[in-house]
Amino acid sequence: MLKGLVIGGQDIRWPVHGSSRLALVVLHALSLNHHKILYLIPGSSREYEVTRVTMKSRFGESRVVMMKTGMLKNPLSLLHVTRMLGDDHDYILCLDRRSIPLCKVLSTRLDAPLVTYMDSPKYLHLERLTKIRERLLRPVALAWYVIIGLLSDVTITVSKYIEDYLGKWGVRSVAIEPSYALLHERDDLVKSNDDYKIDELNYNAILCSCPLDLTLLISLKNPEVPIVVTGLQAYYIGEYLRIKGLTSKFKSLHLLHNISDRALEKLHDKVIISLISRPRLAGISITLIQELYFGKPIITDTNTASRIRGLMESKTIIVNDRYVKWPSIVRELIKRADLNELGVRARQFFDNKLSPRRFATYFEHALHNILSK
Repeated sequence: MLKGLVIGGQDIRWPVHGSSRLALVVLHALSLNHHKILYLIPGSSREYEVTRVTMKSRFGESRVVMMKTGMLKNPLSLLHVTRMLGDDHDYILCLDRRSIPLCKVLSTRLDAPLVTYMDSPKYLHLERLTKIRERLLRPVALAWYVIIGLLSDVTITVSKYIEDYLGKWGVRSVAIEPSYALLHERDDLVKSNDDYKIDELNYNAILCSCPLDLTLLISLKNPEVPIVVTGLQAYYIGEYLRIKGLTSKFKSLHLLHNISDRALEKLHDKVIISLISRPRLAGISITLIQELYFGKPIITDTNTASRIRGLMESKTIIVNDRYVKWPSIVRELIKRADLNELGVRARQFFDNKLSPRRFATYFEHALHNILSK
């Protein structure tokens, strides 16, 4: 059994955004593969909060101990805490770029290799920086991104794109695409009123994770089909429609902002097709992995699909970069006799290429390469 000390910035009992879901997924994969995990969050409270969190996927349940306290911001205090709980850690895993100095101190003092798991910073893409301040900060941000990699014994990235970028600067990195997992119902802190909205979906729905203009276009062109949006995008679209006075015009649009994992599972019993558009994505789409996990027919673009190795070639999904065609593709796909077969292939791809077991195996291989040198 490997013992891992994991430092992060996200409370995994609130997995409504990408970064918290990513942390949950990593912890589930490792603990499911019999890693004994202590997950520490440097917080603002001076009181200790120690919780045992249970996660699940169709591969099984797993548990981690999560600790939150403001004392963890101090490396010496954190070292004292970890020594009380045992200092024979096989590795330190950093899930939060802001905590890399803290993780480096722990790695040195506890004589354990430092592994950093990197997502993609927006600064990699100049076109995504709309503010002058962001453009001015770009060189510093990218330099810090590389320094984090150089400080680590190995950097695990969410996509090959990030691995290649860091490799140009001499960073020892390896790409391992994330898996997917859900929070156990008893540990879910999300208290939403979305259950009754999901109950209203008494016929097949389309899950849409797309930019605002594309979402509205699909809804307008398919007024008879319920279009569901979850997460932050649901909040932003709702505010836009409210400000513009267009809410009544998009009656088929169902916006579910903070949706619990229990409600998310319930929703996917009614979703028949998923639309995912990330034209400027540099890392990886957790939503795409989510829909592969749930086994849904997927329409996406080349940029999004290409971030998962082997997905483009697998003929598991429908890839089309002409977004104006998506509304008609949806109408045609609903009528296809092999709709269920597409969903089955999506689920099979996840099980073969993105399962929690596979993630843990590749992680352990990367760790073994460090320890054997």
